[in-house]
Amino acid sequence: MNPWNRDIENIRYLSAATVLFSISWLWLSFTFPLRLAIFGLPYIEIGLIGTLTSFPFIIVSFSFRFLGKRSLNFGMKFPFLIISIFSLVLIFLKLDLFTYVMIIAVTGFFQSMWWISVEIETGLIGKTGNAEKYSAAWAIPSGLFPIFSGALLQYVGYRAIYAIVAAVSLIGFQIQPVETIERRNNIKMPLNKVLVLPMTFVGIYLGYSTYVLVPLLKNSHYSYFEIGALLAISGLAFALGAVFAGRSMGRDSREYSAFASILASSFLMLSVDSNILSLSIALFLGGFGGSFGFSKILSYIGKSEGPRRGVFYYETLFSIGYVTGSFAGGALLSYLGFDYSLLLFLPSAVYAIGLFASLLKSHSSPPLHDIE
Repeated sequence: MNPWNRDIENIRYLSAATVLFSISWLWLSFTFPLRLAIFGLPYIEIGLIGTLTSFPFIIVSFSFRFLGKRSLNFGMKFPFLIISIFSLVLIFLKLDLFTYVMIIAVTGFFQSMWWISVEIETGLIGKTGNAEKYSAAWAIPSGLFPIFSGALLQYVGYRAIYAIVAAVSLIGFQIQPVETIERRNNIKMPLNKVLVLPMTFVGIYLGYSTYVLVPLLKNSHYSYFEIGALLAISGLAFALGAVFAGRSMGRDSREYSAFASILASSFLMLSVDSNILSLSIALFLGGFGGSFGFSKILSYIGKSEGPRRGVFYYETLFSIGYVTGSFAGGALLSYLGFDYSLLLFLPSAVYAIGLFASLLKSHSSPPLHDIE
């Protein structure tokens, strides 16, 4: 293939566009819970607003099951423009709470279109290792953005973030490759939905981290730089996990699902001790496990289910988890306190223990021909 060909199969352009979209969306969405906390909203309302960035995944992934390449191309290109336009609006206009929430809702809807379109295309292309490369391309910037965005907020202000997001989004719009042919949607083997369930737990971890933990830290008088530094721990773990997942091939899919789930429950350790060291360890473990969930489960779906249906299961479970982590986490924190909000992570640990137990049982059972 011509290395300069801007086709969706050119992993160089696809990876570059993924890096740029990851930067633009993650930097923009990093400011959402912080500004909502500045507005003085209670945790339950911040969590409810946070669902606007995740709930659209269910709607969009269901719709894209039935749409062709034109819709996928639109979904891969147009979100860059939307994010750029609204970033410029945020630079020049002083907004009230209602308008700001509308911006969160609109950008949240269109960003879901980008992830889903690219994930479907990654599956339709069907090349081994592409899912891991795609996951690494968006996960690596996630390890760098919090510390830089926190520093910019601390020493320059919000407008600097929005200016960078607008510029990066416009570059991404130019680089983003598109589909040139209509690809067939082949089902290779039945999908074991139990093995996709960890996407719910990864969603809970990320929803809670973004729309519960960040406002809690802001209200606890952590500086922007300190919040960014803490989130960078999770982001760097995501990046390391994505790279490690790309080098880890050929193992039982149940192992990846169990591994992702047990690490996604890492916030449970804060019920014992919630000091800064425990929080840092929990963020690292959760980020590392989350990256395995995103890359390995997407890869598993690409090998088993038709990409459109597979991504629907993948993103729907993730969205349910994110909504739960954001809204239910905020509600529990508001009405019952921090320790009770950590109960959200108990199902993840229970699932992982059960899956590990089934793995041990299957490994210890003798082959059928040895049983008399």
